[in-house]
Amino acid sequence: LLAVSQRRFTYLLSINISILTGYFITIILGMSKPDRAPRTSKARGTSSKFKLGDIAVIAVIIAVVFVPTVNGRISIASNTSVIPSDWQESLMWLESSTPETSYYSNPIEKPEYGVMSWWDYGNWIVYLAHRPVLANNFHAGVDDAARFFVTLDESEANAILDRRNVRYVITDMKMVKTKFSYLAKLAGEDADNFYTVQTIKTRTLQVVNDRFMNTTLTKLHVSDGATLGKLRLVYESHSTVAQNPEVKYVKIFEHVIGAKITGFAAPHETVSAAANVISNRRRTFEYYNTAVANETRWYELTVSYSTEGGPYDTRAVTPYTVRGEKSIIMKEITITEDDVVNGGEIRLDLV
Repeated sequence: LLAVSQRRFTYLLSINISILTGYFITIILGMSKPDRAPRTSKARGTSSKFKLGDIAVIAVIIAVVFVPTVNGRISIASNTSVIPSDWQESLMWLESSTPETSYYSNPIEKPEYGVMSWWDYGNWIVYLAHRPVLANNFHAGVDDAARFFVTLDESEANAILDRRNVRYVITDMKMVKTKFSYLAKLAGEDADNFYTVQTIKTRTLQVVNDRFMNTTLTKLHVSDGATLGKLRLVYESHSTVAQNPEVKYVKIFEHVIGAKITGFAAPHETVSAAANVISNRRRTFEYYNTAVANETRWYELTVSYSTEGGPYDTRAVTPYTVRGEKSIIMKEITITEDDVVNGGEIRLDLV
């Protein structure tokens, strides 16, 4: 019943099927014992002769047990991997370009950090990247993973990452396109709330709405983490799966403390900090974050990319431009990698 309901249990069922099949063949062959006839006088011992009926039984066994599975076995043997190439290359990068951890395969011990992704990909990450995961294929950690990706609250998302000691987050386009409804359901949300029904001519379509676009998952995978102060893109795979904006199949983000830019601006003024970023695929995009000054004119905003000393091929290639919406005052500022990793504070007044 488990194997019929969920494909991953077929791997476990196959062991039982193999044992029972071997036992079945043994029983059938035991029912058909060969005749034993004396050998010639020149030879010692006896010889065995199968009857025509015995041969028929063996032929039936081969036909029933083996022939129907030949095509499937040829397909499995000729398919070197079921993991998409974008995932393979991304996990190979994760293994070679991020700090090693202890206990990635031992859930009893506590590793230095974990990796957040959807549970479907948990075993891939453990097997290929040798990194511990928050959610795996047996649904451990799935509640926190679902809540993280579906929430619209950045503080809640960061709290989950902090509580579960997550350093890297991996997303893919399937999570956005085909898996989102399931994520929402496991997060305790009604998936219909993230879509709007529209009728175009005679066709009725479900179109994503603002609520969907403001989920952590969409902000990460579609918007490259823009407006998120503690997550930065560090790697993306080669395949382009969408245009306007250009979106790659798999993306890896790093969870950092973030550098805090603080200072005075006009009361209740929106302050933004923006920098141009280039990815490891030479794709450019704008990263930005905003904050609103309070009644005392004080503002605080957090940014996740350094403009000096970044360790990844994906990096900011311009200083941050910080501007106030009302006063139209604009200043440039550089951010070091140490500021981003250790939560440095940089003072910048706009008045």
